[in-house]
Amino acid sequence: MLAWAGLKAGLRERGEWLSASGYGGKRRGRHDVPQAGTWKAMAPRLDGGLAESFQWKRRHLNLEIDPAMNQACLFPGMRRITRFLLPGVMALVVVTHAAPAAAQYREEQAGQVGSGTVVRIFEANRFNRRSGTFFDANRNMLRIAFGIGRSYGLSIPPVTPAPGVPLTIAVSAAGSGTHASEATTNGQRIWTTPPQPTIEAMMNFRGPMIVQSGRSRFQWSLGASVQDVLIAIENCTNRAAGWR
Repeated sequence: MLAWAGLKAGLRERGEWLSASGYGGKRRGRHDVPQAGTWKAMAPRLDGGLAESFQWKRRHLNLEIDPAMNQACLFPGMRRITRFLLPGVMALVVVTHAAPAAAQYREEQAGQVGSGTVVRIFEANRFNRRSGTFFDANRNMLRIAFGIGRSYGLSIPPVTPAPGVPLTIAVSAAGSGTHASEATTNGQRIWTTPPQPTIEAMMNFRGPMIVQSGRSRFQWSLGASVQDVLIAIENCTNRAAGWR
């Protein structure tokens, strides 16, 4: 109905403009309409009724919008209503588009491994990886994942980087060497894709897993050997992806 409130209809027949306004039940203009051979239409009012009937010849009838009346035909208060409605309309558009984006990432619990929880992770509404999730005494979360790209991933909480030193994640265990790999961060998590030599070294870890990055050092007890965790996560991904 708002569209009618701002509309001036020009009814052109054989080059002649005929004015038709008066919406809202109040006469605002004249109606110079031929009477013979007529066709009738009813103009809707904002209160749901019909303003009045217009009659004009059938032939060569065009209904056009007169741009000059964009503001002149606004009923009282229309500008204020538009000003208040527009933010709401824009917010609805943002929410409508944001909802599908948020739904593209999701997690589903899929079991246990050691002291951790296995989760299925979907991105773009498609299965992407399985991850073992572990917490230390301070509720810092470690994730060890195996994805559809057939590679392992490791992610930890954000840390304070060491000045002038590239961001890395280094893993070790009691009696083993330290194995570092380049890391990336989005400000909320830090992750790395350990190279194959690091994965092979992790297979031999015993005891708590020690992770260092920047100026921070973490220690997680996995409740199982690192080898058992890595194999379990890989097997879960293989089954979910239909590879076995």
